[in-house]
Amino acid sequence: MLRLEETVLGVLVYTLVASVLMPDGQRKSFISQMHDQVAAVSEARGLSSQFPGQLPGHPRMPVAERPALPGTIIPDPERIASVIRIGVMFSTAFLLYLFVPDLPGGSMIILLCTIIGLFIAMKPTMPTVPVYLLGNIIIVVAGIIHMVLMPRVSSFLGLSTILLIYMFISATLLSSPAVAPMRFLTLGFAAMLFQITNVQSYSFIYVANMMFVFQVSFGLLWLTQGFPISFRPERVFQRLLRRYMASFRWLIDDLQRDGPPRGWWQRQLHGWHLR
Repeated sequence: MLRLEETVLGVLVYTLVASVLMPDGQRKSFISQMHDQVAAVSEARGLSSQFPGQLPGHPRMPVAERPALPGTIIPDPERIASVIRIGVMFSTAFLLYLFVPDLPGGSMIILLCTIIGLFIAMKPTMPTVPVYLLGNIIIVVAGIIHMVLMPRVSSFLGLSTILLIYMFISATLLSSPAVAPMRFLTLGFAAMLFQITNVQSYSFIYVANMMFVFQVSFGLLWLTQGFPISFRPERVFQRLLRRYMASFRWLIDDLQRDGPPRGWWQRQLHGWHLR
């Protein structure tokens, strides 16, 4: 019986991996065929033919509420990797600020690269190329407002009108939480570019320095995409798949374990592998 269960589990594991690696069209056909096979076997054994799937035309059984996962003190490796990446970016920017003489916007490089790294860590699946392109567009647009429109404004009403129109359009177009890094660039970074102070001054050098700061910050983000830990999508997928398989094997072995109740550390490991 144990040999049979191991064989069935092995088939299920390889079936799961195959369904993940299949193209989208083949995956839908594969899932539909698997659904029909499970329904046929269930009917042959006198069981309910209903299968808890979401395919069109198939009934769906009510799903019980998922219980809360047990807590654990073991940190998530992906979060640790993001912390290491942000730390490397901050340290590199700080070293540039210390050892590169007359670095334009040195303190702003430290601030901006850290903020961008934090936003990318919150949404690791977001492609960085659109964020980079949008950042350059925002610098150009905000630079034009800073150098062309704002010198012509002579009252707080005109200034507030410009800011209201810009902020309203940006917040409306980028209101989704999924685009938080882009929303920061359009709102927060643009506010720094406007450079609104009590004694107002307008300078092309300031806008050019902010463009340089942005390029250096994204250069550090690009360098840390593959070092010291790779954040490329294909590498992350392989890393998560290996972690899933290792946790799956550990939980199956834990189910077969006979002995005294789990100790404190075993409970922590069990909660970590369930996540």
